[in-house]
Amino acid sequence: MRDDSRVINRVFSAQVLDNLLFKGHSDVFDYAANRYVPKCEQKTVGEVFGELYRYLRQYQRNEYFYQNTVFRSLLVRHHSPRTTVAFRQMRIGKSIADFVMINGEGKAYELKSDLDNFERLEGQLRGYLSAFSYASVVVSEQQYEHALGVIDAMSDFGPNIGVYKLTKRHAISSICRDPKRYNGLLSHEALFKLLRKNEYEDVLLSAFHSLPKEQPVKMFRACLEWFSQLEIADAQQLTMSKLKERRGPTNHFPTEVPKELQSVVYFSDNRYDEKQLQDLLSRRYQKRR
Repeated sequence: MRDDSRVINRVFSAQVLDNLLFKGHSDVFDYAANRYVPKCEQKTVGEVFGELYRYLRQYQRNEYFYQNTVFRSLLVRHHSPRTTVAFRQMRIGKSIADFVMINGEGKAYELKSDLDNFERLEGQLRGYLSAFSYASVVVSEQQYEHALGVIDAMSDFGPNIGVYKLTKRHAISSICRDPKRYNGLLSHEALFKLLRKNEYEDVLLSAFHSLPKEQPVKMFRACLEWFSQLEIADAQQLTMSKLKERRGPTNHFPTEVPKELQSVVYFSDNRYDEKQLQDLLSRRYQKRR
């Protein structure tokens, strides 16, 4: 039989939830339910999601499984959605951080499943450290010691990188290495490019009480030049504040949403009506052929 297991990776997404809520069905969800959930027509939509997530946990702990576990372990349990914000797939220079968390300071995380290798890791971490003072890698329990050796061999910053392990019990282990502050690679340009136009204009107005007088085509470069006049620590702090404002801490995090869907709902900016979502998840799944 053809191995089409990758389809299950697409189930835990805002697109699938949107289709289920607003169109009444999702082809991806239907296919995965019929392929991986025995007697799915006897279960609710929420139960089908739960069974599909258990399949991931048992057979293919993919990037989403890592992301959701890190999200629940670090943001929901150890911090608070009221004071801390998180982003996923944040572009930082030429790198893309899998998970970023901002409280008073920002921390970037690279998630490495058992299917990943460490070939590009040093370049990825360099990119993260151009904007964030703390960077960490999350690996499986089997990879932990190997990851420590690889990371510690990385130039000056290696020993400052945090290393967390996802245990066989599917939790972030308390026995790990927390990141240490490293500012040696911070870059004004990397920080500036994290900001949207209105955000960097707000930063410049607060710092200089005016904006460059330039033609629109030259405005980006002129604003970057002004931004680069700030002390790097100030530039970083102002950037983190703007990023935190962008998402805005929530006083009402949907903890009643099943654990397997919490990061999907959060990273969708909590746009789902809770009653509508609960009605969907409690509804009997209608099997499509």
